[in-house]
Amino acid sequence: MRRNVVVLCLDAVRADTFAARASRLSDLADVRVTGCRTAGGWTAPAHASMLTGLLAHDHGVHARSPRYDSLDPADTLVGDLDGHAVGVSATPHAGSASGFDRLFDEFHDVTRSRPDPRGFDARAVADEADGRIGRRIHLVREALAHDAPGASLANAARAAADRLARGGTLGHEPAVLDDGARAVARLLRDRVTETERDAPVFAFADFAEACAPLVDRRGLVRGTVPRGWSSADAGLTPEAVVADPDEYVEELAFYRHLYAENVAYLDRVCADLVADLREATERETTVVVTADHGENLFDDPDDPAFGHVGSLSEAVLHVPFVLVDPPAGYPPVVDGLASHLDFRALVRGLAADETPGLTAEGDPESGDVAGDERAVAAELVGVAPGGEALAARDPERWDRVRRAVYPHDAAKLCWDDRGERTEYELDPDDPCRQRRVATGTGGAPGWAEAVFGEPVAETDERTRRGGDAGADGRDRTDDADRRADPREVGSR
Repeated sequence: MRRNVVVLCLDAVRADTFAARASRLSDLADVRVTGCRTAGGWTAPAHASMLTGLLAHDHGVHARSPRYDSLDPADTLVGDLDGHAVGVSATPHAGSASGFDRLFDEFHDVTRSRPDPRGFDARAVADEADGRIGRRIHLVREALAHDAPGASLANAARAAADRLARGGTLGHEPAVLDDGARAVARLLRDRVTETERDAPVFAFADFAEACAPLVDRRGLVRGTVPRGWSSADAGLTPEAVVADPDEYVEELAFYRHLYAENVAYLDRVCADLVADLREATERETTVVVTADHGENLFDDPDDPAFGHVGSLSEAVLHVPFVLVDPPAGYPPVVDGLASHLDFRALVRGLAADETPGLTAEGDPESGDVAGDERAVAAELVGVAPGGEALAARDPERWDRVRRAVYPHDAAKLCWDDRGERTEYELDPDDPCRQRRVATGTGGAPGWAEAVFGEPVAETDERTRRGGDAGADGRDRTDDADRRADPREVGSR
């Protein structure tokens, strides 16, 4: 590595909301990639694809095997780099609980009840109290016995204040704590600046503010949202909205407002972090801002949906992607399709002070940046967390293997293991929207299945059996460079 690379992953932030509400990061960005798509519809497979360059059926991290145990750190982006790898996350599905930490040299989890990771998790410790001792006394005793008593007591105090505001003796007041953004930013800044003195740093941080459930919180503009409102208290779940969307018209409006406000809040936190890193780091440092996936907000009349469970919609797949302080040579705006499947190669190149391609096609001579001519594709395997109730009610619909591929930037083809196929028309100037133009049965054409290297029915059967998480008998590392390009195999 010749420079630091810091990745800020904004969990569940879609491209259009980022463009509308993240003005500070957009102003800081030297490069904005307009057509980036994630390779997975929820956190775990999306992160695994970013670090490996592989799709879910190959890297083996998906709803039927949701931990990162199938990944050898040496075969990921971290293994490509010779610097120090730091992970900081407020997202459980990209944290120690799911084995994500084992891919890094050092890793730090941040939660609402553990905003300072040096101290204990106040909620977890409070739940350990038995009937003979009060929660508060138990918390104080455990804090004083902890290796970091001051940080533990502070975590307990913040968690108590937040609990009181969100339904305790103070009634329904705005939440006191954010979902960890400030703590993640502070910890990331400190670890990057302290560690880079000895070696270049690759840092990966996850921010959870845009993830459900959303609550009225201090620091956000409430607008018409009721004081202390919570999407969880309102019963706003994918299952409820799918069952009776007319019942939740007002609540959905509140949710959309808070979602946009949380993206604006992340913009402020991350822009301050970028400024801090610029001032504090001694090495050249490139910051990459993107999202693992987006979110359906029930705002697309052509394809109404809420949440991201079981979805490969444009609202879920089309994510922001900007670069701050990259090596010289990129144009300020890069149009055309780009994929998180190329994230590994991109970061590896940036760390080496190179300018690897950002899009799936292009010509540097024309002002665009050339990239590997490979497919832009995405995949879901099984029922993602949060979709259990939907799957219990209708397993045929929700417990599937679903795939998507983009022949070009104005079209998308989706299909599943049941043989259903849907074609969409896209408008590159109207991100996160799709218009259904054709449906059918019989599965995908051969060129589309060739992109994945394994038929969708075989993936479904193999992943239901369990065992080897990746495709049997396949060289997964080489697959990242062997994916078929739909433009070269008859997609048109």
